[in-house]
Amino acid sequence: MEYICKICGEKIESNTKTEYGQRGAISQKFKKHLKNVHNISLEQYILRFYFNNEIPKCKCGCGNNLVFCEKNALWDPLNSYGKFINCGHVGRNNEQLRNKLKEQYKSKFDNYDWLKKHYYNEYGEQIIKDALNDFLYNNELTNVDIGKKYGIDYRTLTNIWRKLNLLSEEQYLERSKYRKFQLSGKRRRKTFDNATEICQKLFNLIKTKQQEFTITSLINYWNENNLNQIETDPFIVLNYLENLYGDTIYEYLQFGRKSKEEQDFCKVLKFFISNKKYKFGKRLQYGKNKRESYIYDICINNKYIIEYDGEGYYHQNKEYDKIKEDFAISKGYKILRISYKDFKNPLTFIKIKEWLNND
Repeated sequence: MEYICKICGEKIESNTKTEYGQRGAISQKFKKHLKNVHNISLEQYILRFYFNNEIPKCKCGCGNNLVFCEKNALWDPLNSYGKFINCGHVGRNNEQLRNKLKEQYKSKFDNYDWLKKHYYNEYGEQIIKDALNDFLYNNELTNVDIGKKYGIDYRTLTNIWRKLNLLSEEQYLERSKYRKFQLSGKRRRKTFDNATEICQKLFNLIKTKQQEFTITSLINYWNENNLNQIETDPFIVLNYLENLYGDTIYEYLQFGRKSKEEQDFCKVLKFFISNKKYKFGKRLQYGKNKRESYIYDICINNKYIIEYDGEGYYHQNKEYDKIKEDFAISKGYKILRISYKDFKNPLTFIKIKEWLNND
């Protein structure tokens, strides 16, 4: 990182780490440079080149001079004086003034010409238009891919297109629907090179470090330590492992196919049932092959099954859940269903413990 003096053109740079990182190190060096070479302070330098040698006034209208703050002045000179002086009647405590400034800022976004200039200056006109062309006509890129390609979050891009009337609501919905159900599906089905060989190595890894990896953290660990990257959906990798090694992988993987929400529930539950035998991802086969199976969240002592209903869409099919429950009961298991709302209640785990001990 470096900074070039606007007076003499000397380059100030530093790799030294300080309390504020490299920026702070350069700021300290530059202040010494100003004092020793030009005999001026940092405030005088900022005033000269950014404020025409005039100290800005408090925006509340009190007429007082703003106070200079040198911490980030070199990197954010226009905000080195802030907006208000700490005089007890303005700033965060002045709700009326705050609301007035907020309304003034919002009104700018109702001005199309200002908005257009603002976005084009901020992100670049050509970048915005090129990204829109990819969104409308490139059938190989998802919304996320477009955002990564141009270094702008795709939600920000879609918001800009709409506000600048470059994209109608109908166009946006049509193209988004295509990407969601076609491109994303294609990405999920994408395989990876040397799948069998990599899965053998992944299996040896989880076998060596049992219960240390979820399928996602396993892939992340692999990508961090290998040049041959796995870029496909985690469930594709899980299916490869399952086809090669069967249910054995669930003895070594932490939580199997579970969502983050279910994982958190399982982690807390493990603490309360540490003295019992438990298995995450219990499989009960109802057909001739292993794919014709129901998978249950937690099985305790090979007798009790707990199904966790997350806040998302995982258990919207109540008819399917009822079939799973009836099948488990027909096999001699006892079922308890826990809602995400119950998870937030600390008494839930006490009730589970009582259910296991008293049943």
